[in-house]
Amino acid sequence: MEKLNTLKNFKNYEDMSKRSEAFKKGVKDYKEGTAKIDYSIEPKWVSRVIKVREWNNYYKYNKAYCYLEKVFDGVKIGFSTAGLVPVGCEPLTGEELLSVDNYRRANNIFPTPLKIVENPIVESSKEQKKIL
Repeated sequence: MEKLNTLKNFKNYEDMSKRSEAFKKGVKDYKEGTAKIDYSIEPKWVSRVIKVREWNNYYKYNKAYCYLEKVFDGVKIGFSTAGLVPVGCEPLTGEELLSVDNYRRANNIFPTPLKIVENPIVESSKEQKKIL
């Protein structure tokens, strides 16, 4: 019986070490910019009004939720969801998208709602300098 348990433990150790190696490879690829990220499920960026008590007891401690503003009967939060927009939620406005994007970038949380776009004026001036 002990031999069987030892084999199980060894098998679990092998599985754990394989997962650890795969995780390390994924982190390395991400840092180098060679990671293949599947964006087949686009996140939907939504807002929802919750009670102040819910914000203080749960949502405040979960970095996936962004505080947007205090409303007359609660707190408005922004977050992402996959698939359909849940009942009781509405899509974020432009200003709210910017707030959520700034919050997620400051806390190093990905994905972010807005993509970074190079400044076309700066890019064109760089091209002009190359021509001259």
